[in-house]
Amino acid sequence: MTRNPFSLALQRVVGQIRFRPTLSYLNNIPLSVKDLEADFEEWRAKGNNDLTLYSPEKKEFLQISAGAITYVNEDNYDSEKLKSYIKSAFDKATQSYSVSKVKRIGVRNIQILKSSFEFQDLVDLIYKKFYLQSEQLKTISSAETRDVVFVLDGIKNDFSNHIQLGPVKKTEAVKFFDSSFDPNLEVENDNNLLIDVDVFTSENLNVENSLVKFDKAIEENLRIVKEYIDYLIS
Repeated sequence: MTRNPFSLALQRVVGQIRFRPTLSYLNNIPLSVKDLEADFEEWRAKGNNDLTLYSPEKKEFLQISAGAITYVNEDNYDSEKLKSYIKSAFDKATQSYSVSKVKRIGVRNIQILKSSFEFQDLVDLIYKKFYLQSEQLKTISSAETRDVVFVLDGIKNDFSNHIQLGPVKKTEAVKFFDSSFDPNLEVENDNNLLIDVDVFTSENLNVENSLVKFDKAIEENLRIVKEYIDYLIS
């Protein structure tokens, strides 16, 4: 069995449903998440139509704005909690305030993984796995590869996806992660791997199927992350 040289250092998961708000919804955004208030230590409001339930302790927040429900977690990612918060807020919007037009659903998973490789070894690994088949690249500009990133936009299993994967040093990792909770965030080493996977769709969405598709987007995101890591260590 191949030993996994990667271990999780940081993770930021974002789940979101976008929709066309009704006037009734705009006037009642605070009431739409009143039942969830006890799960969070704080709340913040930019106005009547932009409210965030905020937990510095658990590093998570649920934002309810004019046209979107967004959940963010930067600590202990729990897909069931993500589903539960999004479902609760979305059900209230649709059942109590007549929201009926869904525009987009998406799940984004950003991971910074510590590795047992040196930085240059990570560069060589990514290059070998994703670019080595094109020997002409070396003759054009990369006789010596100093850094590399793999970016791909695709469609699979009825979802669009955007993938970004590559080695990052500690200052790059902190900047890319862009924590909402820790302005003094630090990463110990320079030999980290970034994996950023965004899975989303705007196609054929309605009130009846959006939560089912949202759950499938979570599963698809986790599948893609796992299979890229498996590919790197194979």
